[in-house]
Amino acid sequence: ITPVIDTAYMRFRVTHSAEVYKDAYVFLDGSKVLYDMKGRPLWYLPDIEGKPIEKAELHDLKITPQGTITLILEEKAYEIDYDGAILWKAPDNGKVSHEREEHYHHEFTRLANGNYMVLGTEYAAAKSPTVKDANNVSISDTKIKNNNTGFVYQKMLAFGTVIEYNPKGEVVWSWRASNTFKDMDITYPEKPNGARENVIHENAFYFDEKAKILLVSFKNISEILKVKYPDGKVLNSYGALNKKGVVDWGASPFCEQHSCKVTKKGNLLLFNNNMCSGGIPKLMEFKEPLKNEGLKELWEYELPKDIISAKIPGKENTTSGGNIIELSGNVFFASLCSPYANVFMVSRDKKILWGGIPEKWSEKENKWNPIALYRASIIENRKELEKLIFGK
Repeated sequence: ITPVIDTAYMRFRVTHSAEVYKDAYVFLDGSKVLYDMKGRPLWYLPDIEGKPIEKAELHDLKITPQGTITLILEEKAYEIDYDGAILWKAPDNGKVSHEREEHYHHEFTRLANGNYMVLGTEYAAAKSPTVKDANNVSISDTKIKNNNTGFVYQKMLAFGTVIEYNPKGEVVWSWRASNTFKDMDITYPEKPNGARENVIHENAFYFDEKAKILLVSFKNISEILKVKYPDGKVLNSYGALNKKGVVDWGASPFCEQHSCKVTKKGNLLLFNNNMCSGGIPKLMEFKEPLKNEGLKELWEYELPKDIISAKIPGKENTTSGGNIIELSGNVFFASLCSPYANVFMVSRDKKILWGGIPEKWSEKENKWNPIALYRASIIENRKELEKLIFGK
């Protein structure tokens, strides 16, 4: 038996029995397993292209509108069927990054129109002033002197890209964060918790195919850009980055967000790590302004102590991951960022409707420890599962 579904070695412990969505199923990328709502393992991700799965870095494991599975494994983006056969693989040929690879990361989605959209990385020179204030840090560590302009340029590792491929693997559209940020003198004042950043860190996107609107999230500057598709124009920005290029942590209603989406009513939905000053994560919904104004908060859910009680050993001072998905019936599905490991459902009136914690047995410590998650996703009912297993 493979270790990931050996319940003496790895398990999903349900802490609150399902009151809704009782025939739903949950993908956990930390364990690479699909569970039912009672915590029983039903499926595990097989080895792909000879890569042992158990210790591999896996992100964004989820079902597609076409009844297949997409995932990012070790910076490669795949679509597979229920049996693990590769149906499609992103070309990773550097057509957008102009490097050897695209360095796929964080989020990969098959669109309803059959195309694929994924985050990538661009290495580009960025303008930054010489840092004189010890409480500020510039946007990169590697300086490149431009003798003609006198500016100090720096090669910034975390400029992000968004790439759309057709089923043939051809780039049909792309967008570069560098076009927005590279000429800004971005500085990062010290956070209230004493931490400092030096990259923008693109970490999520959401494409509203009907409205032709793309949301792109940048964790380390607590910023979300609203981009018009296909022309790529930035329509609005929300968060901590002011017009002078300074990250003003107190100006943003969220901090180190992870996962941004648009609700059925057209509102902005996000998972807020809320870690600038060591706060507790929140689920948040905002009304987007029609003009260049601030966001209006409509709803938030700050996680109670019993939800965040499961901390991952050695991860207490890190934040990574987190996700939120709107379900029908005024229900939200969420997975937490490291250092927490919970997955749960909550109603709009803030009642926990289901929850659980993935855990791994430690022989050395003789106890169960929480497993770090990046994102969890949901198959909402048995019909969707049958489509995945048996096809159309």
